[in-house]
Amino acid sequence: MKNLILIALLCLTFAVPAFAQKQRGAERVHQIKITPMSPPRPAMKYQLLPPSLDTVAGNAVQLYMIGATQAPTDDSFYTQLDAWQAMEISKLPRQEIDEKLNTTPIGYIFKNFDAAARHEHCVWENHYKTQGFDALLPHLRGMRDASRIIALKARLQLADADYPAALHTLQTGFASARHLTGQSVLIQQLVAANITRRMLDDVTEWIGSSNAPNLYWALADLPHPYLDLRDTFDQERFGLIYSFQPLRHVDEGITVEQWQQVMNKLPQMLQWDDGRSEIRKAAQLGSAVLAIRLYPMAKKFYIDRGMAQAKVEAMPVHQILAKYLVDSFQEETDEVLKWQALPYWQAYEQMRAAEEAAKAAQARGEAGPLGWMVPSVSNARLTIALVDRQIALLQCVEAIRAYAAIHNGNLPDALADLVETPAPLDPVTGQAFGYEVNANVAVLTAPTPAAGRPDQGSRYEISVAK
Repeated sequence: MKNLILIALLCLTFAVPAFAQKQRGAERVHQIKITPMSPPRPAMKYQLLPPSLDTVAGNAVQLYMIGATQAPTDDSFYTQLDAWQAMEISKLPRQEIDEKLNTTPIGYIFKNFDAAARHEHCVWENHYKTQGFDALLPHLRGMRDASRIIALKARLQLADADYPAALHTLQTGFASARHLTGQSVLIQQLVAANITRRMLDDVTEWIGSSNAPNLYWALADLPHPYLDLRDTFDQERFGLIYSFQPLRHVDEGITVEQWQQVMNKLPQMLQWDDGRSEIRKAAQLGSAVLAIRLYPMAKKFYIDRGMAQAKVEAMPVHQILAKYLVDSFQEETDEVLKWQALPYWQAYEQMRAAEEAAKAAQARGEAGPLGWMVPSVSNARLTIALVDRQIALLQCVEAIRAYAAIHNGNLPDALADLVETPAPLDPVTGQAFGYEVNANVAVLTAPTPAAGRPDQGSRYEISVAK
């Protein structure tokens, strides 16, 4: 678990926006001068994921791993990269950047990521199902850092107005994010979100470039949601069993020896409860004391749920304790994770309430022995939903560009006027985005999410380039 937490801290830093931006309070404000442009014909000429015509059979993992290992590990390199990402593309020091990027290791990143992104599937074969919280995810930092270099390459291509080359590079970045989502734990999804937002920042730069092709249908064609959490939350649901393999078939019975394996490892797991669990104190006194502490809790758990007391009393102690660990954790976890089945705007408040209820039960001493391990996922769910929001906002901007192209450069009075290229709804609220036109500037807004940070709201100020 410690390894996963450390990786999480490394991976949650998002890209520095590359487009014109200012602060309006804490709200992110994007100022874009657009060139009116209709969508291309054929409509799907530009795609942000590699089209099937360009993909080949096979697993992309080995190519990604080769490329990721070539990413520089010097923090100062990425500090410089971030500074370049924050510059206007017309002011980028091209010679200095070329010297940084035109090296053999960086070349291997581009070569291997380009090839990997055009493979049909990507199976990471991590060891989470057999090692649980002890599993290492060594590829994540390299994937994250390589994406930062790929995003900079796309910016250089946009600076040259080389849209075919920039599209190819963006496809590589978007596909690498999608390839992280299969069989992934939550941390891996957050890295995928990081990568996707970097690519979307470059798409914003594309949209604001002079005479850039319109990407309305390319954005509309991206998967919805872009990063699917269903499999990820399923992995989180069974994290306890993955970490304690003897519990995998607990309903079929568990031997005394297998239970002892669990008891030997449980105190190590309990060190992560930050003193929140009374069980930890018992564990520190040895496995026998821990079992004595758990046994009455286990009996009460099953009797409260309708099991006959005689049947409960007849169960071997090690068997009922093992089942209790699994069933109580599963029950408490499901109360949070079940909300993943609904759209974000329907689920978020209830998911937050379930998390708060789990914390309150723990504080009252009414939670199961591993109640403190119930995953807190609402913030991660918001992070993923904000990726979909950014896609939808950019699709709206492209719809406005398309409208202006057939209305003499005029901006629409309302989003409802976007008939040929309809404006998508906000995936965070389930409602239409805010929109108004003042003094030839269209203002497109998305509110700060409930329980979110102010900087998670967005405001796009859109004007037509003269």
